[in-house]
Amino acid sequence: MKNPEKIDNISNVIKEEYEKNGINSDTLNEIIKLCNELISENNKTTYKSFVSNKNFKNIKLYSSINFIDGSDSEEFPAGAKEPGNFIKAFVDNAKFEKRFQTTERIYKQVLEKLFDNSNDIIQIYLGQSGDDIIFCIEEDGKYYRINDVEEATFVDAQCIVDFDNNFGKVLDSYRIDLGCEEIRNTRKFEITKNVYDYLIKNGFECILCFPCICMDNDTKNPHGISYIHRYTYMMTFGRIASEYREFPNVAIFDRNGLCPPGTC
Repeated sequence: MKNPEKIDNISNVIKEEYEKNGINSDTLNEIIKLCNELISENNKTTYKSFVSNKNFKNIKLYSSINFIDGSDSEEFPAGAKEPGNFIKAFVDNAKFEKRFQTTERIYKQVLEKLFDNSNDIIQIYLGQSGDDIIFCIEEDGKYYRINDVEEATFVDAQCIVDFDNNFGKVLDSYRIDLGCEEIRNTRKFEITKNVYDYLIKNGFECILCFPCICMDNDTKNPHGISYIHRYTYMMTFGRIASEYREFPNVAIFDRNGLCPPGTC
């Protein structure tokens, strides 16, 4: 940051104006909206820089199946083509414009409650709010947002419908262009308890999820099918305020729950 004092001045002006003259909720919401837009834009920028960063080649990629710890898990073979192309397949496709290129964070305290009841798997449904992708869990027919919030927050089920009819159709068109037999793309994915256990063991604050395209053609999953060309998320770990250069050398992807045909 070149001029941190200017940022401090902006904060002080807002606070002083609020205390002396009052600022109505509409104006405060506009300030919040601007900050959120800048945060989102910053995420998109760092996402791009992460992809082009040569250090990305040093990150070890694992399937969530049987993942325990980087030292105890079976990594993809050294130099394997598929994992290194997960993100490249995503960013090189013009269909996935900037609004798709955000990093979603799931905070430790949210994960603690989700896994507190001996849950081994969290099913995450993709929702849409405006131009933002949101992660949701479903309980008793109701949906709760879990990404970038301090606790699971109730959301209208319409966000699931909106994703299905908007962002989801873009994902589907990607598979249509490739001539895939099953054209319906991912609408949900899974986070397994072993991933959460790794976060706790290593003292991280959150799971960071960044979008990619599955380029793994292996069928070693309960459904015995290939998930190649499906939209998914790679998961890594860090502080809530982490930037990409601070990521650990482990990333995990879901090979187990990417909406097999007929279940999305």
